[in-house]
Amino acid sequence: MSHWLMFEHIIHELLRRGHELTAISSYRLRSDGANYTDRYHEVLIEPIYDFEANGLPMEVFYKSQSFGDPFFKMSILWKLGLETAEHAFESANVRTFLQREGLTFDLLIAEQFVQEAFLMFAHKYRVPIVTINTLGHADYIDRAFGLLTPWSFVPHFMVQYDDQMTITERAYNVFLSAWDAYNRKFYYLPEQRKLAEKYFGAENATFSLPSIEDLERNVSVVLVNNHIISSRPRPRINGMIDIAGVHIRKAKPLPPVLKNFLDAAPGGVIYINFGTFLRSSGMPPETLAVFMALFRSLPQYSFLWKWEADTIPNLPPNVLLQRWIPQNDVLAHPHVKLFVSHGGIFGTQESIYWARPILFVPFYGDQHSNALKFERAGIGLTLQIINVTVEDFRTKIERIVQEPTFQQSVNRLSAIFRDNPTDPLEEAAFWIEYVVRNRGAAHLKSAAVQMPWYRYLLLDILFLSLLHFRALSYIIGCAVAFTILGPPSVECGKILFLVPFPAPSHWLWMEHFVKELLSRGHEVTAITNFPAKEAHRNYTEILIDPPYDIPYYFPVSDIYDSKYNSDLNNLFLYWRVGISTTQYALEDENVQQFIEQDDTDFDVIISEQFYQEAFLMFAHKYRAPIVTLCTLGHANHIDQAMGLVTPWSFVPHPVLLLSDDMTFSERCYNFLISLADLVIRQLYYIPQQNRLAQTHFAKIEGPELMPSIRDLEKSISVIMVNSHLSTSPPRPTIPGLVNVAGAHIKPAKELPDDIRKFLDGAKEGVIFFSLGSYMKSADMPKDKMKAFLEVFRNLKQRVLWKYENEDVTRLPKNVMVRKWLPQSDVLAHPKVVLFITHGGMFGSQEGIYRGVAMLYIPFYGDQHRNALKAEQAGYALTLNFPEVNVITLGSRINELLTNPTFMKQAKRASELFRDNLVPPMQEAMHWIEYVMRHKGAKHLKTCAIDLSWTQYLMVDVVGFFALVFLLAAVVFYKVLGLFLTPPKPKSKPKTRDMMLGMRKPKLN
Repeated sequence: MSHWLMFEHIIHELLRRGHELTAISSYRLRSDGANYTDRYHEVLIEPIYDFEANGLPMEVFYKSQSFGDPFFKMSILWKLGLETAEHAFESANVRTFLQREGLTFDLLIAEQFVQEAFLMFAHKYRVPIVTINTLGHADYIDRAFGLLTPWSFVPHFMVQYDDQMTITERAYNVFLSAWDAYNRKFYYLPEQRKLAEKYFGAENATFSLPSIEDLERNVSVVLVNNHIISSRPRPRINGMIDIAGVHIRKAKPLPPVLKNFLDAAPGGVIYINFGTFLRSSGMPPETLAVFMALFRSLPQYSFLWKWEADTIPNLPPNVLLQRWIPQNDVLAHPHVKLFVSHGGIFGTQESIYWARPILFVPFYGDQHSNALKFERAGIGLTLQIINVTVEDFRTKIERIVQEPTFQQSVNRLSAIFRDNPTDPLEEAAFWIEYVVRNRGAAHLKSAAVQMPWYRYLLLDILFLSLLHFRALSYIIGCAVAFTILGPPSVECGKILFLVPFPAPSHWLWMEHFVKELLSRGHEVTAITNFPAKEAHRNYTEILIDPPYDIPYYFPVSDIYDSKYNSDLNNLFLYWRVGISTTQYALEDENVQQFIEQDDTDFDVIISEQFYQEAFLMFAHKYRAPIVTLCTLGHANHIDQAMGLVTPWSFVPHPVLLLSDDMTFSERCYNFLISLADLVIRQLYYIPQQNRLAQTHFAKIEGPELMPSIRDLEKSISVIMVNSHLSTSPPRPTIPGLVNVAGAHIKPAKELPDDIRKFLDGAKEGVIFFSLGSYMKSADMPKDKMKAFLEVFRNLKQRVLWKYENEDVTRLPKNVMVRKWLPQSDVLAHPKVVLFITHGGMFGSQEGIYRGVAMLYIPFYGDQHRNALKAEQAGYALTLNFPEVNVITLGSRINELLTNPTFMKQAKRASELFRDNLVPPMQEAMHWIEYVMRHKGAKHLKTCAIDLSWTQYLMVDVVGFFALVFLLAAVVFYKVLGLFLTPPKPKSKPKTRDMMLGMRKPKLN
């Protein structure tokens, strides 16, 4: 649900802009006060995909360490992607939508989250694609835009690495990234392709569908849930837009129970929330006992805990449990001193946005990396839920709340996260409209999307020096010519918005874009799992009904148990999730019906760049440019799609906990992981997506006419990336790559009364604790829970805790728990001094945006990487969930609270995160409309997109000159030998006698 909550903001913004949206979602669009019934159409995926019912029990996340493994996390993600996609396609509403005829769209907007098969809608409606990547940058996003992710300094989004990796970290990052790319291409994408083939046409016409790779390459813009405070700079083009913070809005008034609790918190509130997926109520008894003990050990703080169950026996009086908490509004409450979070990207972003330090309790996915990087940024600490102790829990909370450095660091990050020329949601809407105006904005992608790697590296240039200079002159000339082009007037267009992934957090992030597009007057048709709460005249929903049940197939308990700690497991997780959810979504009846419709057109297709490459086929169907939204940030496949070759020597794989300053061993591992990712994606994952696209878009045209997923990825005009210069290491970029981190973050809304009072009454500040929408604090093991409670109980600050069981017993008086909290709004509250989070990209960005120190407790995905970057940035600390105990947790919290450096760095990070010419969402919308105006914006893409990696890296050039040098050396040696060899001495001429062998006679 966390994904949907984020996407709701986008949808509302698009509706506010006058667009008509049709959304395929698992959740209905909640009303934002306006009536968009005539422009918003929902295609609900019913029932919603049940993660627990599909093999992801909550308890496993609290006990297993596998969720910290990037390889395992990727595997689970791929599985979830395929299953959720298939579940969405099997939805009756989606099937009906697929069968509808006469529909036309201007743009396809899809979440880039392991549901690539839904990109086939772009092929069906011949519209450009704009995707939204909820979790930020990822290697596959770069490849979709012709970029090669530099694994040497860009860690895999599933690992706890930043851009300053050691040699071993870089080596691991390379191996994981390569493994990810290989499996994604040869396993995951082919599976997505199968889903697309199954749901987008008759079986006897599969040849008419483009490949998932082609659809991905056709994505015009990818809107990514990322920000500079959570991702270091990396190679980019304007087609990739960072929109982190797009889901963060002005704090709304809190419900009375929350407002009263927060306002009445004299010592501050510690907010605990493990997200919408990971239920705190599902934690083992031993973990719960730790939380209870923590609450009692910190009576000076109030704990607000998102707890999904009714209650907890013997709940301390300082703890308030809530099944649902408006996290953004809670974080905005001034009494929130700390955010105890699982490290989800949305919660982290909200916490940063509201300048709340974070205690990260990561479980899975990107939570570990989020916790690590934000802990290094100084805005929090990380607490491992597995074997957590009360002492560690309490120590970290006290450290974060008491040490001013955490608040200073998060304040800095919050200032950066907020410091955007325009609102992130507005920029996302801009790029969506840009793609609509330009019908794909293919010019935003470099030519490298079509180039082999060796051409991308310009290796052939050394062979042909003349060609080298001509190509260089051409590129320079094009760049100069493009700079003088003036954008035409903005016109409302028809957008196909693809959000097939059932994760609420992704949809929440994507909604911001949809809403922005609608607000700009665009007509949006969305394939989503989440129905709109209120109809919009320009919004049409293609609901995947029932939604893919991610918790069923990928239980949260597995994340708590760290089953996805392996880098390879994390990669397989995403591939599996992507293929599964994509297939499920493509098989949905509504989606099937929508694919079969031929009476509509789209100006652009917007899709989330997150394992949903099969859906890029919609761009081929509608002959529309593609804009994708990359939730997890940059990825190697995006660089490739945009014509870039990522330098693995200084760009670590996203799943690795490596920085750009890697040692030799780290570079080696980074190379191996990246190579494996590249190969597996191309040979396994992408073929799977191709099969899905060909299967479900079979009725469009013959397979010989359908582009491949790779071609579609390279045809992506603009990719909007959830990244920011302040949080991502530098890497090559082109105009088609646009950073939009913080796009989901909006001005803080008024918190519910009880939460506001809880935060306002926190004299010592509030610790906001949230593990995101997927990870549930209530599901954590009891021992970890006990550690949290014990640490919280001993804190002076109040603790606002996103805990899914609001009836938790023995809750400390200083702790308020809520099942759901307006994280961004809570983080914006001036009393929030610490954000304890799992390290999710959204939460991390929100925490940075709000300038709040964080304690990362990463679990899976990019959480470890996020935590690492945050910790290295000086505004956060990291505590792995297995290491969570009273001592470790308490110590890190205490360090974050007592050391002013963390808060100072958080404020600095916040300033950097906000330091954008325009708000991320506004920039995202600009590029979407830019793509629409220029019908693909091909002029924004370089010719490197057609280069091979050997050419791009100039391997052939080096070989050529090496051969020339060798030949020259041989010739020189031979010639020199002719002059230096001394002549042989001349022999005396032989006489006749000597020749005859005769002697002269002697004379007597």
